[in-house]
Amino acid sequence: MVDVAVVGAGPCGLAAAIAAQRAGLRAVVFDRGCLVNGIASYPTYMSF
Repeated sequence: MVDVAVVGAGPCGLAAAIAAQRAGLRAVVFDRGCLVNGIASYPTYMSF
């Protein structure tokens, strides 16, 4: 059984899944591409 479903394997989605697991919850991550694609296609030129 899964406690948390995260949609999107970008930096925020992966951070949310890690935070859920650290809180003792079971998380699953869904993304339209493979998990590696979520990080590899993230634009590094953006600044906030």
